[in-house]
Amino acid sequence: MVTSHRAQWADGDAWQVDTAPLTRLGNNEADSMQHWDYVEHLTRLSDGTLIVALDGEIRFFNTNGKYLKSITRNGEGPGEFRSFGALYRTVGDSLRATDDRGRKSALFAPDGSLVSETLLDESRLRTLGRWLDHCGGDVLADGSRLGCQNDPTIPDDGSPRMSDTHHSVAPGPYRPKHRLYVISPTLDRAWPLGVSAKAEGYGVTFEGNTELVSLWPYHAQVVTVAGGDPLRIAHAMNPEYRIELWTTDGQLTRVVSRSNARRPPTEQEVADVEESERLSRGRRPIAMVEAALKQIPTPDLLPAVISISMSDAGEMMVMREGHMRSHTTSVYDVFDADGRWLGELRIPGLVGVASFGRDHLVAMRQNEDGMILVEVLPLRRNP
Repeated sequence: MVTSHRAQWADGDAWQVDTAPLTRLGNNEADSMQHWDYVEHLTRLSDGTLIVALDGEIRFFNTNGKYLKSITRNGEGPGEFRSFGALYRTVGDSLRATDDRGRKSALFAPDGSLVSETLLDESRLRTLGRWLDHCGGDVLADGSRLGCQNDPTIPDDGSPRMSDTHHSVAPGPYRPKHRLYVISPTLDRAWPLGVSAKAEGYGVTFEGNTELVSLWPYHAQVVTVAGGDPLRIAHAMNPEYRIELWTTDGQLTRVVSRSNARRPPTEQEVADVEESERLSRGRRPIAMVEAALKQIPTPDLLPAVISISMSDAGEMMVMREGHMRSHTTSVYDVFDADGRWLGELRIPGLVGVASFGRDHLVAMRQNEDGMILVEVLPLRRNP
């Protein structure tokens, strides 16, 4: 257990981020390969080459932002993808890409050539238990994968149990829990990890029916990522500030937490959530949205963890702010490889850090027009 009550950085020790990027993608109207509404995954090779994955393509760009090549295309054939569930840089700058269902995984050499492709043997996977369809499927850099199963030993806290069949939702809070597993690349072993759950929801009654509504980032959702060398799995249940660090053979190595770190939402953040729900209501009638906003209580405290990124050295950056439209600064808690809280790193704008190294951050920035920019930002560590 590593619980931090205060930051380790003294005056002058804090890391500094230069907002003038070393590389920026997404702002070149003359380059059609930089036109995107979203980016699914992002990584950087040791020579500075940026790798951007979206819409079935893995695109290479040099340090000057020039498009070099695409090593995949949208499709179902060998080395082709419709969309991506994960993209990892592995040992020696190889790349591992996985589709969004975790059923196809491909390994690419540093030059982008296809080394191997693996299709999930679902019958073999089923010999390890009954897996929940909605959870897991992520394939990690070493070829192991995550999955979820029901677990009757999880303490009953009043939340309904997860089922792999459809069932009705009662009015009120809804967050069924299950067990997270890591599965070996050969599908012959599965190790239980921590308790996991669906995103926190709320059963809302409208015109005699009850529908499940989740108001992210109001309510808690699970954050699970993998990174570092050796590879570790970071798992945060939310809403509490508690991050479990697991090995890929099921060993819990750290539980990282911060005391008194959560805070109540501001009035502007409440307005942000309401506006976002109205804009993204999908097929719901606006009357249903208004009913949901009236019935769902405002949480006393916001969830602790928005996202986690990890360096090769095992350090973590935990996003606290920078995900709502009214935020002007992105705030990250920085932890060393032992799980000690070093302090806060503040970056102007809405900036999501995908990965970071000794002297740089790889990030996605949303500009004032809603455009997604990919940036490599210089990072200075003191001392």
